[in-house]
Amino acid sequence: MNCKVIVAVLVVATAGYASGTRLNKLGLLKCSACRVLANEILEKRRELLESEKQPVQVSHRLGNGKWDPHGDGGVKKVGYANSELMAIETTEGLCTGISGYKLRYDENGDRTFSKNAKLKEAEGYNKLDSDCAKKPNKMIEQACVEFMDEFDEEIHAIIRNSEIDDETFVKKICEETIETCRNLEYERKKEAANKAAYEERKVKRWERARQDGTGKTYQIAEFHFSMEGVEIDLTDVTATSESGEHPKGEGPENLIDKDPNTKCLDNARKSLLFNFANASAIIDAFTFTTANDFPDRDPVRWHLQISEESSGNTTWVNITSTIEPPFATPIERGVKLPWFTFDSVNVTGKILRFEPVFGGAKKVKKEKKKPKEELPPKKTKLSDLQPGRSTKDYLNDPTIPHFELSTHDEDGNPNALFEHVKKISKVLTDEELNVPDNVKDMEALEKEDEEL
Repeated sequence: MNCKVIVAVLVVATAGYASGTRLNKLGLLKCSACRVLANEILEKRRELLESEKQPVQVSHRLGNGKWDPHGDGGVKKVGYANSELMAIETTEGLCTGISGYKLRYDENGDRTFSKNAKLKEAEGYNKLDSDCAKKPNKMIEQACVEFMDEFDEEIHAIIRNSEIDDETFVKKICEETIETCRNLEYERKKEAANKAAYEERKVKRWERARQDGTGKTYQIAEFHFSMEGVEIDLTDVTATSESGEHPKGEGPENLIDKDPNTKCLDNARKSLLFNFANASAIIDAFTFTTANDFPDRDPVRWHLQISEESSGNTTWVNITSTIEPPFATPIERGVKLPWFTFDSVNVTGKILRFEPVFGGAKKVKKEKKKPKEELPPKKTKLSDLQPGRSTKDYLNDPTIPHFELSTHDEDGNPNALFEHVKKISKVLTDEELNVPDNVKDMEALEKEDEEL
């Protein structure tokens, strides 16, 4: 991004913090540019007030312009320090005369325009292209022009007020008039709260990733073995991995180089091997140091195993395990974990195997509900009809066995009883229909239908 683009971005950066907009770096720079302007005004005003050339009095005509009995044309004599002339002379050529500023980091770690050499430079922002050799000062100049074009009358009124101190002067210009710094402390606190909330969410995501074993890699900075509290020297031990898939400079040899700033990153999530073929040792504990970044890559479950040779075959015998609950590996980086102890083991000439385990208890999948089996339709006999009940009542009662009627009989012919019940249920009310006790055949029911 060249100088012109950056200056343009600064000029159009959000100005009003009163509306509760989120604190942003451009907003901070615009606030800083406003404070530079205010302090430059104060410095130039001081020079003018201390100058021997200053006039004693300047006349200002009052609004009505009328003459009074003493011959004064409605004017009032004002001291130079409170005059419009002094305000104009203070701001004249002010924006183009700004120089000597660099982008630095203030005590809050925010970028700011400053001449204070004690503050650390934001070097990346001060290395400029050839056509932009005075970038920070140019940015301030452009912001200054923008401020003066929009708020010149208000700024002149503040300059003419010689009774306010310097701190109030800057506040009135940058917080009450231009509003670039309004609620800045509130916004800083809100931004800090947002950052803290983000960090908390990030930690929770890391924890979930470690617990679920969803990460694609794992990493460890240093590995340690000990006997009765005394750490074992691993100079003669060889560290390898079963995968061999490591970024350049991040292989298993870093696990025993005694440098916690290096690490072993395994992209295949395979076991680590420690060969004691040339080392003599008995151990009763082990631990490791977490790597420099990405806590979600920390192992939280593992097996530590020792090799056993039998008939030319190598088998692995478990020494100790941490599975459930998983170990609460700290989020802080470069931390040496507590010692994990076990019964002493002679590892001379043996191979130790650190096998990380990923994923916790398997989640039980919810079984899909099986669709209800369709039962064959219930057959209804004429003798099942209950006297004194209408067909509607009969059909709407799920408690009686003949609630469902078959539309067809076993031979596939339409069920006459179903058709009959369907017809009369549409035309008769509960009081109008009583099914007689002596209904025994379909002909009687069909005859009743014809009469209806």
